[in-house]
Amino acid sequence: MIYLDNAATTAPTSEAVEFANKYLEKYFNPSALYREGLEVSSFIKEARDYISASVGGSKFDCLFTSGGTEADNTAIFSFARRGNAVTT
Repeated sequence: MIYLDNAATTAPTSEAVEFANKYLEKYFNPSALYREGLEVSSFIKEARDYISASVGGSKFDCLFTSGGTEADNTAIFSFARRGNAVTT
């Protein structure tokens, strides 16, 4: 597993800020069926594919979460469901 969240401790590069700023105005619901929502959904799918390809994974290996707690819980519960849980 590769954990990419270091936002609390590392300043983003100027290139990352410039790229992100293009999408910050796209605040529509990506689950909605109106034009702007579908457009945002497409951006998210492209980002997932790009990130997955960059680390040698498939698009199904990349999950976006709303924050650290959700990411931690997803990792812990996914690991436990696979039968790899450590018991004491």
